[in-house]
Amino acid sequence: LPVFSRGTAPASTSEYLMWVFARNMDALKEQGYMTKSYVETEIRAHFEVENLTHEGLTRTWNFDGETYTAVPGGVKDRPLARLDSVIRVNLGEEPQYCVQYCLLGNGNLLDDAEWSRCRDAIVSGDAPDLSELRKFTLVFTMQDGEPVFLSHAELSIDEPPFTPLPNDGRYDVTQPLQDWELTRTNGVQTGMTQAQVEKITGQLVPDEAGVSLLDSQNVSYRFWQSGYRTPQLMELHWNGTVENDEIVCKTAQDAPAFRGICLGDTIDEVFDKFPCVDRELKQWAAQYVYGYEGADNSAVLSFIADSFYALTFTVNGQRRAVISFSRVQQRVFEITIYAETYWQDANEQGAA
Repeated sequence: LPVFSRGTAPASTSEYLMWVFARNMDALKEQGYMTKSYVETEIRAHFEVENLTHEGLTRTWNFDGETYTAVPGGVKDRPLARLDSVIRVNLGEEPQYCVQYCLLGNGNLLDDAEWSRCRDAIVSGDAPDLSELRKFTLVFTMQDGEPVFLSHAELSIDEPPFTPLPNDGRYDVTQPLQDWELTRTNGVQTGMTQAQVEKITGQLVPDEAGVSLLDSQNVSYRFWQSGYRTPQLMELHWNGTVENDEIVCKTAQDAPAFRGICLGDTIDEVFDKFPCVDRELKQWAAQYVYGYEGADNSAVLSFIADSFYALTFTVNGQRRAVISFSRVQQRVFEITIYAETYWQDANEQGAA
């Protein structure tokens, strides 16, 4: 599969030829060619692509304007891939599937018997003679029983593992906040390395205090080491202050966090996006907007130091996000998203 992010599937057919071939390998090997219409039909049925340019693939497929012909010796055997995880995320009517897998090899082309032996070793979890070559994450949905590929990204073997969760901005106001919603709609999520984030955002620059890094919209990113050599994104922050009861935004006001919430939104506008059962502000008494004490999923509103309101979200038993509201106007002036292991790692670092 070609490597691409959401909405940027390649326009050249050369990027897809090996995938098209692999879908019907035995028949196409015997046939020795693929027609232009066959290639285009397969690509359009499985990728979100508009304009296609027909091109051959160097040393693998020649193209004469109507037919793709295999170059002798150019088409290699099927690869060995180890499936590491599959996560289903319900977004709207069609669920999306997020797959993480790794290509394996031992430096040799494998005959059928050797391929089967290696497959059995992978399935049993014992494949000492195989090396991890490349890791990928793939996101797709299903239409009429066939996959439609939405993105395909390569991970560095040396980088800490994480499971990307897709988020296209849709949500259900009748449901508590979900962990996949803490992924920004551009694909940034906690657990990524700085290099992975910057592939999406562009270069990050230090803030004035030198504590965090900022993107072009002044969303703040904090990375630290969490058991790996490479620091991971542990905290996302939308910054603002309250001056004379007015919200002063440091982060761009049109930069949304989860469920489209932005700096300056009113507390009622935020409540409208969740299954609230208690909207009456009680100031000194902490109130559960939804859920209850000890629940895996809850949102509790607290009045902090007679100064501001804080709405804290627990997701799958972990404190994952906080929205702060000004005392008088009750508007959002700060939003923070924490990594799943943030509090555990912070406690361990404090103890150390």
